[in-house]
Amino acid sequence: MIRVVVTDEDRRVREQLRTIIEDQPDMQVVATVATADQACAAVEDHRPHVVVVDLHLAGDAVDLCGQLRALSPGVGCIAHATGADHRRTDSRSNGAVVVLKKLDTSELIATIRQVSGVEPTGGADER
Repeated sequence: MIRVVVTDEDRRVREQLRTIIEDQPDMQVVATVATADQACAAVEDHRPHVVVVDLHLAGDAVDLCGQLRALSPGVGCIAHATGADHRRTDSRSNGAVVVLKKLDTSELIATIRQVSGVEPTGGADER
């Protein structure tokens, strides 16, 4: 089971992402949080495989991904961005993978699986 933390300042977005992610049989949202500090605490508490971070999060979401990877080496970090954000951000900075916000969420789901480190056969990587 892929454990995911969702980080976004907007409660509605957090809940939408939770629903989309938990519709996947191999994924579980272990926390939804609104701030960078809460994301760090959630990573320490839950040891997720992946953290999805809104690129508009207060501060720099790409820097946050670096902090999260320092707390939990190997955690996958996805910066969820609008098209304009994507053009301003190096898609691999601090290990963050940038995924554009779209109505079709298949790219986000595929990227969560890709960066999770969990075998697709169902074996969970227990970091």
